[in-house]
Amino acid sequence: MGAIWRRESLQNDPAPGFDSLSLHTDALWRPTIAQPHGAREPDPIRTFHDGPKTSLSVTRDASHISLTGQDDVGHFASVALELPKAFRTALKPRHILRLQAALAATHAVQTYARLNLRHGPDTDVITRTVQPGTGPCLADFDLASTGLAHRPLHHLWVDLIFERPRNVTIELSEISVSLHPRAEC
Repeated sequence: MGAIWRRESLQNDPAPGFDSLSLHTDALWRPTIAQPHGAREPDPIRTFHDGPKTSLSVTRDASHISLTGQDDVGHFASVALELPKAFRTALKPRHILRLQAALAATHAVQTYARLNLRHGPDTDVITRTVQPGTGPCLADFDLASTGLAHRPLHHLWVDLIFERPRNVTIELSEISVSLHPRAEC
């Protein structure tokens, strides 16, 4: 599943990774990238695409996910990260949710980060454009307009969506999702 740290749980009992929680970070989640074998919990990382089954090759090891699209991969490929329940319950409308990852591609591919918040039958979606490159890829999602204060949150996930990933290899590693308080007057 990965490691999750919340500021209030670390106040009196520092845990590994505490120094990576900045002063303005309320929670941090780093998913385990390696494919789980015989785990009791479902895998929080899934891949999707709209082409034939053999058109997208996915490999995972302890540190990264690699996607390689063939000529017939389809219109998109995506990596979905389902956030754990403990992280979901920490969300407040005053937060900015940040997705950070190392993302590289063998050639240019249009890439989006999409936050999905399901409240009963409704799903709020916030989409950001991100650029694969040599540095960290960042996407910030302001939760103020999502309705979190009025409706319980049932499901929360983030997608990285790659448009027309034909003949490209995409490497994804160092994934983290964090919550930061939004500046208020």
